[in-house]
Amino acid sequence: HLVMPSSRGLFSSAIMMSGGFASWAAQSMQDAEHDYDGMLRLTGCDKSDACLERGPPCRCLLDLTSDQLLDAQAKLGAAWAPTVDGTHLPRHPADAVQEGAVNPGVPVIIGGTREDCLADIGAA
Repeated sequence: HLVMPSSRGLFSSAIMMSGGFASWAAQSMQDAEHDYDGMLRLTGCDKSDACLERGPPCRCLLDLTSDQLLDAQAKLGAAWAPTVDGTHLPRHPADAVQEGAVNPGVPVIIGGTREDCLADIGAA
């Protein structure tokens, strides 16, 4: 939200964890479309005409269980991230910082973790 024009003025401060301005903090539209096509193929939803049209999520994807979606994501190797679409997210956050295009006047605390993305927080 720090680099989204539509979020300007909607918050007074921010706390970020784990690379909000890193290279992997957002993906290109091309990468997002590639991942979407892969998810359709792996779930069988590529046979649904509704899934190939613009608009809200198609019924085929909505009817899948979370386990089915996670299994397809693991097979695809997709890493979800905000998408630079030129509208809501006009540029990559890392580029926005370099260009001074971050929403002004918002104090930010940035942190990180040693074991980020740890699936099982009970692991030793």
